[in-house]
Amino acid sequence: MLLLKREYADYANNKEIYNSEYKKVDLKDDPYFGAACLMEVKKADKKRWVTRKDGEEVVIQDVGYKWLTLFPKEENFAIIAIYNVNNEFVQFIFNIGKNVQYKAKIPYLDDLYLDVVLTSKNDVEFNGEDELENAYKSENLKYKDYEIARKAADKVLHKFHKQAGFEELKQIANKYLDIIKNTVQ
Repeated sequence: MLLLKREYADYANNKEIYNSEYKKVDLKDDPYFGAACLMEVKKADKKRWVTRKDGEEVVIQDVGYKWLTLFPKEENFAIIAIYNVNNEFVQFIFNIGKNVQYKAKIPYLDDLYLDVVLTSKNDVEFNGEDELENAYKSENLKYKDYEIARKAADKVLHKFHKQAGFEELKQIANKYLDIIKNTVQ
């Protein structure tokens, strides 16, 4: 069995970022989210661009960009809200995983390959779908874990791709971005 890659909320394993600032806030009073973490890029090797299905090229990582990661309490995913240097929302990435540990000093999850992206226009894109399928077919991923990934992706689409859920999540992310930016650590 292949060991799953552990993804941490401070993104310390991102080799393109030389310097970043990390903050975490425990959300004890929030019924859905357990923690919010903010990583702000201070120095980076280069911009990271993604090309959307419609051909649009978008920057998702550069100096001054912020990655706010929200950890739901009882889900198999973390939600990354990316903001540009002007604090404008760029996209959500739902990092599907298991063993989500939001109470840790640096929260993490064990990545199950699949990410669901909701663009600023609420368009859906899937990343890592081929990796998930290949890991399962080559028996590097148990059926149980494959099923966790698929069910989590379906839940994300059902809950957050609807316009009302998408707008509500943006408001929540904006609220926690403001709170955590003003938190001294």
